[in-house]
Amino acid sequence: MKRIEIPLALLAILFVSGCVADLDDVATGSVPAQPPLATYACEDGSQLKVAATGASVVVEAQGEEDPVALPASPPNQFYRFAEGLYSLVVENGEALWMKNGEGALACRA
Repeated sequence: MKRIEIPLALLAILFVSGCVADLDDVATGSVPAQPPLATYACEDGSQLKVAATGASVVVEAQGEEDPVALPASPPNQFYRFAEGLYSLVVENGEALWMKNGEGALACRA
């Protein structure tokens, strides 16, 4: 059996290149709109703390007892998240937080 060895440097280059987004990915929306951690100041004086966790976000909103986990909705996109009573839209440093039965709350990073 013949063993094939790939130089460690080549593996490192391949790994790093897979971790860096190129401009085409940003333009097509295949790069998350939501940074890994962000705090948004809302128009009513409250704050939203949002943590991106892969294909979902966890939102800590003032007035809510517990953090709210929201999956991407629809799946495989990076701007809209929703489940149950809650939804969040993020784009260009802005967040729109919505809770069923209440008005939408505009927030800015």
